[in-house]
Amino acid sequence: MNGVCRVLTLVKPVSYLKKNTLAVINEVRENRQPMVITQDGKASAVIF
Repeated sequence: MNGVCRVLTLVKPVSYLKKNTLAVINEVRENRQPMVITQDGKASAVIF
């Protein structure tokens, strides 16, 4: 796939972040992909 940029974004609710903070940090670090955190169904933060 030359010349093709593939972006994969994970979306998780803030409750998931609260319960799984270390796992989220590790997942973002390993995958090198941003994770969008939602609150009330709306994006509220992006973790890189």
